[in-house]
Amino acid sequence: MRETAVVLPTKTIGRKDSSLSERPSEKNGWLALAAFLGITALLLIAIRGRVVEVAFTPLAIVVGVYLLFRYERIYLVHTVILLCCTPFVHRVADNGGTIVEHSPMLAAPILVTFLSVLRIGKFRLLDPQNLVYVLALLGVLYGAFVGFLRNGVAAAAVPLLGWLCPLMIGMFCYLQEDSQQSLARMFNRAVMVVGGIVAVYGVLQFFAPFAWDTYWLAQLQAQGQAISMGTPEALHIRVFSTCNNSQAAGSLLGYDILVTCVLRFRWKLVAIVSPILALALTSVRSAWVACACAGVVLFIRAGTKAKIQTVFVLGILLVLGVAAASTPAGSTIADRLTSFGSVKNDTSYREREIGRKAIAKVIGNEPFGLGIGYVTSFEKTASFAITDQGVVTMPMELGYLGVTLYGIAIAMLLFGPLWKGIRSNGEILMLALGMLYIIFLFANTNPLNTALGVFFWVPASLMLKFFTTQATSTNKRLQKAYAPI
Repeated sequence: MRETAVVLPTKTIGRKDSSLSERPSEKNGWLALAAFLGITALLLIAIRGRVVEVAFTPLAIVVGVYLLFRYERIYLVHTVILLCCTPFVHRVADNGGTIVEHSPMLAAPILVTFLSVLRIGKFRLLDPQNLVYVLALLGVLYGAFVGFLRNGVAAAAVPLLGWLCPLMIGMFCYLQEDSQQSLARMFNRAVMVVGGIVAVYGVLQFFAPFAWDTYWLAQLQAQGQAISMGTPEALHIRVFSTCNNSQAAGSLLGYDILVTCVLRFRWKLVAIVSPILALALTSVRSAWVACACAGVVLFIRAGTKAKIQTVFVLGILLVLGVAAASTPAGSTIADRLTSFGSVKNDTSYREREIGRKAIAKVIGNEPFGLGIGYVTSFEKTASFAITDQGVVTMPMELGYLGVTLYGIAIAMLLFGPLWKGIRSNGEILMLALGMLYIIFLFANTNPLNTALGVFFWVPASLMLKFFTTQATSTNKRLQKAYAPI
């Protein structure tokens, strides 16, 4: 298939962005982010415990506010780091002590993401170009209204933030003027670098798990939780890396693999090995399938040379996989692969089926929905089935009306910027593949009202703004060309 780059009148995605030379120095922004990471590391080494629990979130918010108003690109990096690594900080801080299940630390990612609402003052509800956000917001607010009435403010408040945060940061990215290329470049590279760190840590976790990871997992399993995450010992743990569970880690690693495949840099083949291995060791089948589907799309639209390289790499991976089949890692992956042929005997599949049937009965009798926050009470009987599946969570929390509004917004993004983005190159293609990957995850995970929602709405918003700006610029040129003399 012939590749054609999508271009703006004066800029081309994938080439050097001339606007970067006009951008003020970001040195202070990087120093602020480095100071946050350094202080966190010092607190973990010297103190741990409750001091870190209390200090982490306020410090993250202060740095987030500073970056939000001064250095938008680095604010995105700060957000990605918090979304991916906060559970790791929490485990290290609690190592050897009492596990705090609802620690204030774990609120840092969602609160820092929600800070973006401070920068959306220019948003106009009546602007036709903003219809996607208006529809999605109305769907969420309807679910919140029902949730407040049925479940109470306390039960609905935190889940509501989970729905709103991805939308807010998406609107923030959309409203940034003339900086979509720069934001896209920074976001993609943040995902690749942070995802690479998550991958390396995940591989180490499988072969030589750290004390804080085994302690945390053992404590949870003693309470009857996290049973599906293996046993807290080397070669038997189901990788969850720096995240809170294997599903989140696998979802992030699949996104990282796709971005790494498109990004052009030396040693790409070396850089992609650890994410692929770590993803395999998470045993998250939904992420495997979603990554494979998005990879097929990338393969179809790739050039002949890229296709040959891909086949060569896949051949090497196949040979290595066969050679490693007798190793502990190989047998773990092989056992999970064979489960595709007998999913009905799989624990997670059975839990999902039980959850689907239970929820189908509830939703059938509740056309107005059960409201945001109902998952909190319903998950006591079917936690895995509810919180792990967007296809059942959305109609239950948003009702038929909310799902219709939100669904129309998603459809507009799929048939608009996503369709155009898949046929583009460079940074835009990376955004499109990431967005497509999240959609493929939707059937068996819950990617839109959690941290993963950021990895959907940020790419979608950057592409929407890019193509909207492109169309506006083209129309202006045509009007000028055909204007009467």
